[in-house]
Amino acid sequence: MASSKSISNYPEQVLSYHDSVLYASDVALIEQSNWLNDHCILFWFQVLEYDEQVWLDNESPGQGSQQYKTVDILFLQPASAFMIQFLSANELLIGTEDNVFLTIKDKELVFIPVVGNADMNAGGGSHWSLLVYHNEKFYHLDSSNGKIASHS
Repeated sequence: MASSKSISNYPEQVLSYHDSVLYASDVALIEQSNWLNDHCILFWFQVLEYDEQVWLDNESPGQGSQQYKTVDILFLQPASAFMIQFLSANELLIGTEDNVFLTIKDKELVFIPVVGNADMNAGGGSHWSLLVYHNEKFYHLDSSNGKIASHS
């Protein structure tokens, strides 16, 4: 599929939302029920991070007494998650104030997108899965029945 270009030969930007940008080609992936790319995943993570709240039901079902609870969640951006697989443990744990990897253990939930690509120079990939960290355990969710488990 040819990508949509604007007059200036840059991809046509459809939406900018916090740290994410969706282009016409990204929207076409969604509209045509194709595989998602990193732009689509980042956009959805941004929506969840900035606009959604976790809904908890503190009463038995049907009682109507529900409330919101703030949950400390980290949505790791696809580019950061991709780079993790190429860093050593020492590089991941460098003590800088903006090192998101040092805060993972303090979060209630961490969502880490995993792409099926082991070549840092190639970029991209053909399949994404999701690694979820919760209660000091990792859960790997993969629609391809574990074909990219080695990357997670």
